[in-house]
Amino acid sequence: MAQLGARMMRRPHPMARTRKALAAGFVAIAALLSSDGWLRGERAFAKADYAAAAAAFAEAIEQEGDRAPIEWRYDHALASFAAGSLDVASDSATRVAQQAEGALRQQALHLLGSIEWKRSEAIAAMAMQVEAEPFLFDQAIERMARARSNWVDAAIGEDAAEESVRNAERALQRLEQLREQKAEKDRQRKAAGAKQKPMAVPDGKDSGEEKQGGAKDGEKDMQDNPLAPLQQELSREQVDRMFEKLEQRDREKLQLRRSLRAQRSTSAERDW
Repeated sequence: MAQLGARMMRRPHPMARTRKALAAGFVAIAALLSSDGWLRGERAFAKADYAAAAAAFAEAIEQEGDRAPIEWRYDHALASFAAGSLDVASDSATRVAQQAEGALRQQALHLLGSIEWKRSEAIAAMAMQVEAEPFLFDQAIERMARARSNWVDAAIGEDAAEESVRNAERALQRLEQLREQKAEKDRQRKAAGAKQKPMAVPDGKDSGEEKQGGAKDGEKDMQDNPLAPLQQELSREQVDRMFEKLEQRDREKLQLRRSLRAQRSTSAERDW
């Protein structure tokens, strides 16, 4: 099997326990000796060319069809995981976990835990971004819980490895960290929302002091805020008064301009 499997709680497969297991072992050995694809996959894996190894293992499995040993599927899952193809690795490892027994099943469960850990960390990194969606932390926590569950299953039984036990403990600690980070992110989001105040929009309503002044609603709206909506239609008398005030303001501006012009003219006639 692929060399990386030795680092992930690999144990000898118990083929000698029953005649059925022994016969299956002979079939697997015969298939290995006759498969060029599997040998190419092993050589590529040894050179750390994991993508090529995964492709070679997949080719060997396709050629053998149902006769392909289940160990090949584990090798394919392992190479795909090392190459970064997590979905492909998950599909193959899940099939091995469902069909295999003993140490090989434990290895597949361990690998599934590693896959979910990587998925969780990738999502958690996105969740830490400033404008990340709130639900990302929930997804990261869910993936980490799956990783821990797989490692716990891999740690049960006589073929369990210490790596699965340690990883299950690490996953539990990471779950607590993710929940704390999610809570902190929620607090920051709420605090940021509380600081944002809505912009004031003119509503045309008069204050108590304005009402005491005795001005009518329509006139106050036009005097204090020309953009405010009229509370009621102006009468003819109110319209006339409004135009009179506008004409008076124009006359005052004109008189001010004449006065300034006269001052500049007087100043220009001085002797220096």
